[in-house]
Amino acid sequence: MKNLFLSFFILVSFYSYTQESYILTDSDLKYVDSLKKNGVNWDVVYNEFITLLNVYRKEHNLDTLVFSESAFNAAKFQNDYCQSISSVTHENMTEGYKTFSDRVNKFNLKNNMNDIGECAQALTIYSIFVKQQTIAECLLDRWISSPKHNAVLLQKNSKYFGICAKRRDNNTGAIYSVLVIH
Repeated sequence: MKNLFLSFFILVSFYSYTQESYILTDSDLKYVDSLKKNGVNWDVVYNEFITLLNVYRKEHNLDTLVFSESAFNAAKFQNDYCQSISSVTHENMTEGYKTFSDRVNKFNLKNNMNDIGECAQALTIYSIFVKQQTIAECLLDRWISSPKHNAVLLQKNSKYFGICAKRRDNNTGAIYSVLVIH
């Protein structure tokens, strides 16, 4: 009986360890190197992301979102700023664009201010492998797990979205992403 208990304990401990840590294989490292050298096809990431987001919204009985050029421009503007300071923030020190409300007005995002939101995050390519997810899955999963960001994803009266995600220029693998929904 002791041996059975010990075997069960070891098995549970090993399972817990493997669920919490992930060792990159040679093929993982080659893929990461490939992404660093060749880049990411962001159109594929964006299409997968909005498909996943719209499925998520449908599960919550909400309308699907469609692409908005003005929301994309607002997301890109904030993403560029975050990359320039190597930090994720909802603030922006650019004159006339400091607050999210300023950017809403500057980028002409038409909607009730209560139905406009912004999500921002940075992740590494390595963190995607740890979770064994695509970039789009990882972005959505992180935003869903944050109550404030999840509330933005599930805004009832929102109709449009714009997302900008891209790697930092210094090839660290860090991906900055900003999503604007209105």
